[in-house]
Amino acid sequence: MVAPVRTLRGRLVLLIGGLLAAVSIFIFVYFPLQMERRAIAAQLATARSIAAVTAFSAAPALVFHDERGLEEAFAAVLQTPDVLYVKAEDSSGVVSARSRGGSTVPTPLVALPPGDAAVVEALVAHLGTNITSGRRTIGRLRVGVSLAGVRREIRQARATVALVSVLVFLLGLAAALGIGAFTTRPLRAMGRTMEDIASGHRELRAGVGGAEEVAQLARAFNQMVDSLERAHRDVEEMNRTLQERVEERTRDLEDAQGRLIQAQKMEAVGLLAGGLAHDFNNLLTTISATTELLRSDRPGDTALTAELAHIAEAARRGADMIRQLMVFSRQQRLDPRTAELSDLVTDAVRMLRRLVREDIDIQLALDSGPTTVRADRAAVQQILMNLATNARDAMPAGGTLLLETSREVLDESAANLAADARPGAYVVLLVSDTGKGMTPDVLQHAFEPFFTTKPTGQGAGLGLSSVFGLARQHRGFATISSEAELGTVVRVYFPAASEAEQGVADAAPALSRGRGEEVLLVEDEESLRHTATRVLERHGYRVTGAADGVQALKLCCERELAFDLVVTDVVMPRMGGAELVTTLRAAGAAVPVLFMSGYAARDIENAGLIDPRVPLLQKPWTIAELTARVRVALDAGPVVTETSTTPREAARRLADR
Repeated sequence: MVAPVRTLRGRLVLLIGGLLAAVSIFIFVYFPLQMERRAIAAQLATARSIAAVTAFSAAPALVFHDERGLEEAFAAVLQTPDVLYVKAEDSSGVVSARSRGGSTVPTPLVALPPGDAAVVEALVAHLGTNITSGRRTIGRLRVGVSLAGVRREIRQARATVALVSVLVFLLGLAAALGIGAFTTRPLRAMGRTMEDIASGHRELRAGVGGAEEVAQLARAFNQMVDSLERAHRDVEEMNRTLQERVEERTRDLEDAQGRLIQAQKMEAVGLLAGGLAHDFNNLLTTISATTELLRSDRPGDTALTAELAHIAEAARRGADMIRQLMVFSRQQRLDPRTAELSDLVTDAVRMLRRLVREDIDIQLALDSGPTTVRADRAAVQQILMNLATNARDAMPAGGTLLLETSREVLDESAANLAADARPGAYVVLLVSDTGKGMTPDVLQHAFEPFFTTKPTGQGAGLGLSSVFGLARQHRGFATISSEAELGTVVRVYFPAASEAEQGVADAAPALSRGRGEEVLLVEDEESLRHTATRVLERHGYRVTGAADGVQALKLCCERELAFDLVVTDVVMPRMGGAELVTTLRAAGAAVPVLFMSGYAARDIENAGLIDPRVPLLQKPWTIAELTARVRVALDAGPVVTETSTTPREAARRLADR
């Protein structure tokens, strides 16, 4: 099977060659046939003329039966080239015939129709015509003419035509090859340029010379290549941008994963802190309340009173530490109280000295005037702890940590300090170090959550963001300034307390006494239940204790709800305080309730454990706080609802349950 021609040049040559071959064949066949027909027709015309002349010459001889004259007429005819024979027949049937060279006339002869007629057979043209005399036919003449000479001439002419046809074909084929080469040369050049461009030489372009069509094609091709080059550059740029974005997104995902892990750790720490806080608050409540009871029992024992004061101070500091832990784990609401910021800084120095290394010198520069603010003590300590930790890490070879307080009044230009800055009077806490400092790029992200320059696993990136958040919760703001190798300065602005608040500390709740009211105390911690019972009984209340909600319900049924107040812990085994109160309310009991809990109030409220309208006493509490809250709950009176009924009926309903 012949392989197909795939190149444009080959197809063009094949097309032109085929056309030339068809033309050559046409010339070779058509023209010889036409020449042969015309030559035979000319020969026949000549033969007819000869026959007519011979018939005219032979007519007198036939009329007068002149044999000699007839022979002379025949001889004259036979002198003509290609005349093979002549034959005459008169009306009576007498035949006279003569052939070239004296040979006999071939018989039988081809039959001819009457009148002028001609028949060609075997290279011989047989012609017949009537011999007339006047208007009368006196005989018939027949002449035979050889066509061999015509055929020879035709063969020679055909050979000539064949030679001409071959020459025309060859010349046309050569012209086709030349035309194909001329036509396809720029296309082949363009094809080579395409291959070079495809192999990486994208700077090449096709030449625009040659015919206008080819030049137009080359220009269009170059425009296409330019467009592809621009598209290629755009794709490379997009690919580079995409790769950068993918790498950035990968880093972000890794950072997010790290932050998620850290957040999970923080959540676990928060859960652990909540559990520890609950247990420690119970212990601290027992310690502080028992200490107060002992001090009231031995008012004249100076030595014992001093020791008990140390115990009470340790319990207070323990409560502060628990509050710090809860604030750190985001589980404690702020409890702002009027205090001197300089005193809070002084109290925190002992904790900070344990936090930093011995090669770091802590210096104080406290304002001698009033630095009164409304601040949460644990939050301030948390701010100092976070800033001291950052300063310690920034001074690996030691240095100076400066704690300073001052008073400032900001005017309308305060907005230049920070977005949250407002004009007014502030007390400023300044913490500076002599550490490595920060570059401008790092500085602009310093307050962002989870941003850290510390190695993975050595920092959560929450220290400065916590400082920023705690400052905002105090309706203040924080600023930071730093230069590389020159240390860092952080200023926390607390709104100064009003004139009415300055010099007046939050009043401690006064001791309140009972008037013999019955109190049902529900607490699962036995030591705390015992201590709370002693406190309330000493202050004029009659107390019945229960270890959990189930035991409390049993006592309510037995005593027919003869209680003026239910003081209950929130979280307990078997049945907690919230379920206990819900059961009492469902039975129609209108007895007032006071909740106690060592868990953070936010945790309890978020979990939906208590009714927000029911008062909550946070552990650790003091004797004054407990007695004051009990008095307030009793004075508020019963909680009457649509289902409320008499204590006896409510007790009956409880028993039916």
